[in-house]
Amino acid sequence: FDDGYSDNYSTAFPLLKRMGLPAIFSVSTAYISADGPLWDSEVIARIIRGNICRINTGGFLIERGRAESARSFAFRAFDELKSKDFAVIRKALEFLREKVPGPCAEEGRCMTWDQVKEISDAGMEIGSHAVTHRSLARIPFEEAASEVNASKAEIEKRTGRRCAHFAFPFGSARDYNAGLVECVRNAGYGTCLLNIHGYNRMSAGAFAFKRNIMEEDTDVRFILG
Repeated sequence: FDDGYSDNYSTAFPLLKRMGLPAIFSVSTAYISADGPLWDSEVIARIIRGNICRINTGGFLIERGRAESARSFAFRAFDELKSKDFAVIRKALEFLREKVPGPCAEEGRCMTWDQVKEISDAGMEIGSHAVTHRSLARIPFEEAASEVNASKAEIEKRTGRRCAHFAFPFGSARDYNAGLVECVRNAGYGTCLLNIHGYNRMSAGAFAFKRNIMEEDTDVRFILG
């Protein structure tokens, strides 16, 4: 489970515990106990809800095309922001909150550190999903390496257990590269997870894993191959 939303604790965790199934919950550490959604969910929700046509923070400007839907614009803006300095993302959020005020509760909030610790104490693995949930391949390498290491240290401090797994934020072919995979390995993780659909074979190594991507309407027979 990626991101660390509270439904991981309230819905998935009790089911897994009752059935005796292990799982990895990968969290973006900046958002745990932050009482709100990850930045990308909030950006998309506020643009669509407010039918926003432009974001202008002074240092970042993006405008909606004449025939472009709010949804299409929202995802285009999000894609541009995920490679920006986090200060730019904060300013974009401030702009959108002013234009579209009110809570963003429908997008959910993340778990607290107490909930993360409870899941960990019950035997579940707490993995890292970096710190700020940006595309690590599209920000300076030094920043990306810092997020890889800092998130691991924070999770280990909070849980008292080794953080052995890393899930790349977004995880598409544009969001990671071989250098970052090696950075994750050097940081002391045992595995990393990509958002590339497919099966894993030992001949390809047992460190960076593809996944079978599930949506709400995915047929279980597809997951089982």
